[in-house]
Amino acid sequence: MSNDTAILIFGRHAAIEAQHKLSARPLTKGAQRLCRVLLQQTRRTAKAAGLPVVWVSSSEQQGSSFGERLCHALDQVWSQGYSRVLLVGTDTPDLSARLLRQAADTLQQGQAVLGAAKDGGIYLMGLQRGQYCPKALAALPWEQATLFRALHHYLVQTQQPTAVLAPVLGDVDNWDDVHQWVDQLGPSRLRLFLKQCTQCPAPSCAMTSARPVHSTTLCLLPCNRPPPTVAA
Repeated sequence: MSNDTAILIFGRHAAIEAQHKLSARPLTKGAQRLCRVLLQQTRRTAKAAGLPVVWVSSSEQQGSSFGERLCHALDQVWSQGYSRVLLVGTDTPDLSARLLRQAADTLQQGQAVLGAAKDGGIYLMGLQRGQYCPKALAALPWEQATLFRALHHYLVQTQQPTAVLAPVLGDVDNWDDVHQWVDQLGPSRLRLFLKQCTQCPAPSCAMTSARPVHSTTLCLLPCNRPPPTVAA
């Protein structure tokens, strides 16, 4: 596999991701653990694909909008000499190394690549450097349900063939998505850990609650215990 293709992981630190997506319920510690598991899984999956990996964290992102921050991250990839990039986020549990290798092979054949998410967004984008127009790309409706359609139109406008990956995958944007992800997992240490994360209240909420806190609502794992290893 050519080493001029890089995987760009574009995401936020776990605490910021939890605050952005999982702030509807007072489960601060559990939400951060969930986002940390997703981040670690994404990084392991990318590494297993056998391609160079560029991780651009929230502290390294620059720009006033999501699109501007994304284009700045892509500029960092191009500046390192890569001519193709596979862009992924950190919120797609079913992303696999096999799928990344398939996308990379398609990209090297001269096609752009898109992976559609169930909510109308994307979980993957494969881009040739020649297809990169930062002003137009930054202006797309990122983080909205119309993104896949708009991005597909953008790639068609570059007059390059575009391949859409067969699987449509779900991503984790809210607590309903979290529960769907956990429920589809088979019995495992990871599933137990994630279930406990969804039941672990923030300490301040447990202390100020007017009702007694039952033992079944408390996190069963020590708060400083790392999450289980996630297979790629």
